[in-house]
Amino acid sequence: MTADPKRSSQITTELDHRQDTNRRFGAVDFEDWLFQRLSLKPGQRVLDVGCGTGGHLLKLAGRAPQGHYHGVDISVSSIEKARRTAADQGLAATFSSGDAGDPAVLPGQQFDLILSVYALYYVQDHRAVLEACRRRLAEGGRLAVVAPYQGNNADWYGFLSAFMTMPEDVMWVADHFMKDVVLPFGHEHFPEVRSHLFQNRVEIPSRDALQAYWESNIYHRPEWDEHFSRQAEEHFRTHSTFTITKRALLATMGPLS
Repeated sequence: MTADPKRSSQITTELDHRQDTNRRFGAVDFEDWLFQRLSLKPGQRVLDVGCGTGGHLLKLAGRAPQGHYHGVDISVSSIEKARRTAADQGLAATFSSGDAGDPAVLPGQQFDLILSVYALYYVQDHRAVLEACRRRLAEGGRLAVVAPYQGNNADWYGFLSAFMTMPEDVMWVADHFMKDVVLPFGHEHFPEVRSHLFQNRVEIPSRDALQAYWESNIYHRPEWDEHFSRQAEEHFRTHSTFTITKRALLATMGPLS
């Protein structure tokens, strides 16, 4: 995978906009869905690899404040925002910046849960990061990875294909990352691997909202804006919303003994 900052979701405002779009217009609250399946216990130590602006980790900290929470992300601006949010909300979470592709960046202590949500596929050496995470799990610890899954964004990509070719690495993530990288690693190293399929219909209500979503994506290019605008306008002449179907897989691996 490329190290281009835009492809690594490093632009804080764009990452936040994509997450906010899914949250505002989606039928299912992803974080509620995720947290129910993580089943955190009081006092657990949690590491979020590729935490972005800390949204998932801080909500976990808010729901289970007795725990210990740390997030790592390559984006300095994202980490700065995460720290400000934690301070504003009075949450006991710490953050550090660094490339998770370098295993030395991960904290040296042990964790009961290591979580990576829509992030791990951006690193160059997936297996090296997975191995580093596994080594930092405490006895009984679990590793949880979320990534796009087969059929993710199919309607959206079909819409874009009228004027652009989707990048091969974007398509590879949905078709192969969980199936060919994460799940085989889990079965190799953990006695228990569970898969949980997440699906959400995101109904974007206007051309302007769709345009903003388009511009927040890692594959947006200004030279395609005119094509996109014409096609979006045509769509909303006959439709009240634009539906984007999100599909993701959560793999929970453990316990490590």
